[in-house]
Amino acid sequence: MTRAAFRCCLALAALALVVTLTAPAQAQEGRVGLLIEPDHARQIGYTTHWAQNLRLARGTRVHQAAVVDGMVLLVEPPGNVLTALSVTDGELLWKRRLGNSREPLHAPQRSGDTIIVNSEHRLFGLSADTGERRFVIELDGPVASPVQLYGRMAIVPGAGGVLYAIDAATGMTQWAQRVPGRITARPAMLDDFVFVADMSGRYALYTLGGRLHWQGRGFGRFEADPVMIDETVFVPSRDATLYAIDTATGNDRWRYIADQPLTVGPRHIDGTVLLPLPGRSLVALDAATGAERWRLAAPMRVVTRRDDGRLVVGSPSRLELIDFDNGRSRGSAPAGSPLHNVLEGPDGSLIAVSAGGRVLRLNRLP
Repeated sequence: MTRAAFRCCLALAALALVVTLTAPAQAQEGRVGLLIEPDHARQIGYTTHWAQNLRLARGTRVHQAAVVDGMVLLVEPPGNVLTALSVTDGELLWKRRLGNSREPLHAPQRSGDTIIVNSEHRLFGLSADTGERRFVIELDGPVASPVQLYGRMAIVPGAGGVLYAIDAATGMTQWAQRVPGRITARPAMLDDFVFVADMSGRYALYTLGGRLHWQGRGFGRFEADPVMIDETVFVPSRDATLYAIDTATGNDRWRYIADQPLTVGPRHIDGTVLLPLPGRSLVALDAATGAERWRLAAPMRVVTRRDDGRLVVGSPSRLELIDFDNGRSRGSAPAGSPLHNVLEGPDGSLIAVSAGGRVLRLNRLP
């Protein structure tokens, strides 16, 4: 190989790695394929920091993404590859294949120095530093959502209608409770309690020791994730109702009736419940009363509330900056490719991810 050809190979290899968008690297942007162009990012108060292209194999897509303690974790079916990137500079830390294509992985989490991710039938524990497998625990029956971690305890929402707790280090079952229907929504946890809602329209609050505190029922299936705060748990139902339930008594505080089934979980931020209406809009409700404060005319999901009192929301086609108090738009950034997810990063940053494996970190402008 000639010296010129060798240099050409090195250059091509470098393009496959992360590009940190300092001023000298701006010329690379067109070849990297940024999800949000720098000029558009500035319209909502951000600047591009780094970009990474995983260059996924044909037929492979990013299905799950999470930002946890200095890492961006990405799940790529059907090969069940878990990829870890540095959230600081986008560098590839490690890749690991888990299980097989017949057991899709749920969203990964981190507990201390261990990455926890579960499939329908197994719970995997990996070293956060290297990705090396530490343990595999066989789960009792299919699991349709991520487990909930509380220290070493993992709360497992069994799709077969059993909620149970296991020691995530040993796999030993601590307790189990049978519920009337299949569980597809992730349980909500707060302090010493865990709330679960099932597909039969029933819900219950348990202590972390497995004792039933109270139970109740709605008028439709519960398949979207609930949210629990100090005194209230907010539970979206396919009966088009958002239930606000008193965590002390199990009684309704209020109900909000939407005009469509609720299939996406809400967010709670500073006394406001932000409820996505898939395909239609985003509604802001007073958390104390259920009164509607404002709504957006387009379907959006909440990304984060900034320290300047504004809200970043997103759809597959764009990010938008809006006033938290009234929902008025303050800027928009179109996406170069459909956005699969946009996550909160450290120091007010955003991590944008496409299904095709492109990842972009946006930092707040000074």
